[in-house]
Amino acid sequence: MNLFKTTQIDIKAIILTAVIFFGLLSTSPKLANAFGGHSCTCSPSYCCVISCGVGISTCATSCGCTSDQETGPTKKHIFDGGNPSEFLIHREWLIKVFWEGHILPSLMLMTEQISTVAIQQTLGIGMLFDAKHQLESQRLLQTMQAEAHAKFRPELNLCEIATSVRSLASSERNAEFTQIALADRSLERILLSGSTVSVGSRQSDSESRWVQFKQVHCNAKDSGNGFANLCTGSKTERFNKDIHYAHTIDAPNTLELDFTTDANGDHTPRGATADEEDVLALMANLYGSKIVERIPDFNVMSRADGTPIDEGSFLYMDIRSLAAKRSVAMSALAALAGSKAQGEEQVKPYMQAVLEEMGVGEAEAIEFLSERPSYDLQKKFLTQTLYHGDFFSDLQGTKANVDRKDVAMQAIGLIQKWDMHKTQLRSEMIESVWLDTLLNDLEEKYVGKSGQVESGPLLRELEAVLP
Repeated sequence: MNLFKTTQIDIKAIILTAVIFFGLLSTSPKLANAFGGHSCTCSPSYCCVISCGVGISTCATSCGCTSDQETGPTKKHIFDGGNPSEFLIHREWLIKVFWEGHILPSLMLMTEQISTVAIQQTLGIGMLFDAKHQLESQRLLQTMQAEAHAKFRPELNLCEIATSVRSLASSERNAEFTQIALADRSLERILLSGSTVSVGSRQSDSESRWVQFKQVHCNAKDSGNGFANLCTGSKTERFNKDIHYAHTIDAPNTLELDFTTDANGDHTPRGATADEEDVLALMANLYGSKIVERIPDFNVMSRADGTPIDEGSFLYMDIRSLAAKRSVAMSALAALAGSKAQGEEQVKPYMQAVLEEMGVGEAEAIEFLSERPSYDLQKKFLTQTLYHGDFFSDLQGTKANVDRKDVAMQAIGLIQKWDMHKTQLRSEMIESVWLDTLLNDLEEKYVGKSGQVESGPLLRELEAVLP
């Protein structure tokens, strides 16, 4: 920049010299005379013609005449005074020496310097733009990194929901399998099929249940403390569990129900766990306490040639119809018991950690969860237990985590709604069977009658039967 300033000063000096020089060249002899120190005052009264013979050096007042007299000699001196003439010498000097030797190189250097400085300025401006974009890019990346750290750092409550859902599908599948097993066993008992205690006869079923009652469920204080001699070996925690629905099924969070081959290690020498015995005994007392007698197929339902006997075959169809209606009712209890069947053990440590964080002692947490929490307990955990104080205070965290919790709660809500839907379907099925049972008497009365019977009496009886 100092070099550029020095060059600017030199150029300005050269240009000023050129202006003064050209100005002197164009100055008239009159002005030249004034510069020569002569004080001539011309007046119109004096002779101002070419014939005046007064020289410029002796001019007193006739400046105009003197100028006119000197014009010719001056032109001759400039144009014809030598070889080459003064004008040509001056033009050569002006172009070759003054312009090409001084002015033009200086202007070229000045132009080069200006171009160089302009390029340097452009480079500096470009560096500023590069720095600007670099800083903006760094700030954007740092901002996105900070947002990513905030958004993709899940909170503890969200992890608790995720770990509590672990093995939920396996537990649900075990619940469905347990429901099917309980319903199948109850139906086999009613139909005296398979290898159940009723396979022999009604008497066999009653005797087996009586023995089980004395050994397992008998309470010596029942019947006015009159069962002291009857009850043999029953334990207090299992008193009357064959008839106590709340104590047997409703109250426990998890029942040791597992009819898969992997659960053989849980079974007692009696062939089943305590909960399995109690649930099956309760279902036997609730549904079909008195089962039908064994009906042989030969000479009762069919003849030797295979043709059916109406009385026996029709009676057995009625028995199967009754068993079908009972199976609908039994499926509801089997579904409830199945939902409390043992689940998978992988989820227990995570659920126990949440309970201990809430202040529950280790022993109480283990007792509450059991070794394999049930499907029903896992759902209760997801819909009730997880929403303690820290859950609501953590809602003041990042918006991303709040949105994640919202999605997780919606998913849990869908699970609840699906279970409610299945329960509603079972309720509708039970109601339809109940309605059909109410109409049995009218069906027996009017089916098979001739078409002469009017519909009026039938409608009146229907109105009397239906609620």
